[in-house]
Amino acid sequence: MKRIIKTTIFAYLAGVVLTFLATISYFYFRSIYFFLAVFTISFAISYTMPFWFQLLFKAKLYKGNLRQKILDQARSYKVSLVEIYEKKSDRSNATAMGFANTKRIFIDSNTLQKHPTAEIEAVIAHELGHHKNLDVYRLTALVAATLAILSALNLYLYDFFEFQNLITLVYISAATFLPALLILLAINRKIEDQADKFAFKKLKNPEQLGNFLTRAMEQDKVQKKQLDKNIHSLFKLFLTHRFIYERIKLSQTA
Repeated sequence: MKRIIKTTIFAYLAGVVLTFLATISYFYFRSIYFFLAVFTISFAISYTMPFWFQLLFKAKLYKGNLRQKILDQARSYKVSLVEIYEKKSDRSNATAMGFANTKRIFIDSNTLQKHPTAEIEAVIAHELGHHKNLDVYRLTALVAATLAILSALNLYLYDFFEFQNLITLVYISAATFLPALLILLAINRKIEDQADKFAFKKLKNPEQLGNFLTRAMEQDKVQKKQLDKNIHSLFKLFLTHRFIYERIKLSQTA
């Protein structure tokens, strides 16, 4: 529960800052080119994100025993995966990033060390599903559109109520981003569901994805980072994925 709260607060504060920066930019440059700039910058960041992620987390090119198997898996799914990187972590996860010729998958070292091959194949199938479904494009466009719309809305409210102090835009951004965050999270959960369904369809044993999630939770429990099995429906609105126990159940019936 604490992890959900911390993640939500961080996402909210980061979103408020980005929304305020976009709004203040639109305040000084009220032009149609502002919206073009928002989309251009968003896609530029998304395109180069694998490089920044690699530097930030000191991820290294993965050259382990499963490298060729993962590349063959991507090829069989008709996904043009450019490269695979290993990121040092005591948690189990994998992440799809980039698009076009920066398309990559980052795998946590714990995933490679503590999970059997079948479970690794399952989580990779989920990440390849993101690339196959063009989710990086979709999410980037969604974030850019959200920033553009909120910028226009915030300035409309600023002018409508005849505020004089630009600091007011911080409070307006904080107010308008909260419902936007809930919408973004709801859409992201749908996108994650689609990646799960892609994995279920491609895997010989879809239950392996559930096994991966179960083992990851068991490791979190050892590290005292376990997730409560029962959480209020209100908290589920702030999850980036469907509640993990529900995902596990779906993998067993896929």
